[in-house]
Amino acid sequence: MFTVVGIGFVVWIFVMVMSVAQGLEKKMSDTGETDNVLITTKDAQYEFSSVIESSDLNVLKTYEGFKKDAKGRPLLSVETLFGAQQAQGVEPPILFVRGVDADRLEQVHSIVKLKSGRMFHPLSREVIVGAVLAEKYPHMREGGLVKIGKVEWKIVGVFEAQGGAFESILYTDRQDLKTQLKLTRDFSVTAKVESPQALRMIVEGLEQDKRVSLRARAEQAYYSDQSQTGKQMAILAYIVSLIMAVGAVFGAVNTMYAAVAGRSREIGTLRALGFQQSQILKAFFLECLVLSILGGFVGCILGLATAGAHFDLPEQGVGLLRVRAIPTGNLLGGGMAFAILMGAIGGYFPARAASKLEIVQALRKI
Repeated sequence: MFTVVGIGFVVWIFVMVMSVAQGLEKKMSDTGETDNVLITTKDAQYEFSSVIESSDLNVLKTYEGFKKDAKGRPLLSVETLFGAQQAQGVEPPILFVRGVDADRLEQVHSIVKLKSGRMFHPLSREVIVGAVLAEKYPHMREGGLVKIGKVEWKIVGVFEAQGGAFESILYTDRQDLKTQLKLTRDFSVTAKVESPQALRMIVEGLEQDKRVSLRARAEQAYYSDQSQTGKQMAILAYIVSLIMAVGAVFGAVNTMYAAVAGRSREIGTLRALGFQQSQILKAFFLECLVLSILGGFVGCILGLATAGAHFDLPEQGVGLLRVRAIPTGNLLGGGMAFAILMGAIGGYFPARAASKLEIVQALRKI
């Protein structure tokens, strides 16, 4: 029983943490739009370390492949970012604001749709709030106030973004954000492209363009690559599971050694009846494997119980994300394989000890 419980617990922790990590990676990979390109400076791993100059914009406007608005202008959304750890006791603990021009928000970030309220007005200290924040924090709903920096802003709308990471941020007018918070630069440009071929042309063109030091990436690919928390959770799952697996293996070893000691008479009787050492080894080894499979099954059932559960996790560049655990078939299969491996390691040595038990020594206990 101890073996089943120990292995089951390890598998459960492994499946649960990895399910959340996979959910986070899916959330990030679903963020953005397939026909959007994100442009930052070449040396910037994150938008926050990027600087877009007016000269960069002049060069970008000369590129072919961007979709155009009704006036024939390329659909370029110049964006300013603000992110900060809030004061202790202030909710949400991490706040990310994206400053954009309202018309470009609607034209470039077309997945952003108002759920209630209206769009912010320029230079009015107004924001619209992502649905995740509005659901979790009652004060961050339409009509409420939110403090950004040292200034209070009025919430005039709540938006959805097809369940992506944008639902965890705020949007406001770009010039207003820069003025109120005394920001002196823009961070990135998000643009709408005409086709996948146009996207590749723009990426390759900027890579070779000596006039600017800019880098273009598909928007969805950028956010998928930024999923640092998901990667850290996956590493954590492996480390914690490995440490706990060592304890589970030792538990299995002790349990099986105790079983060998308590069943010495049975082993002696089987040997006296002509059973070979290899047959004794196989019998005890298979017994431990069966126990480990039962433990793995229990752990996977507990892991499945987390399916659909939501967890709030911080993520670089987007703030607090609401993530749904996704225990996939491959993950459950990996949990079962992990359980069998623990059983095999924990069962081999006690099984070998049972097979080596001398007949005379075993029969003395009858």
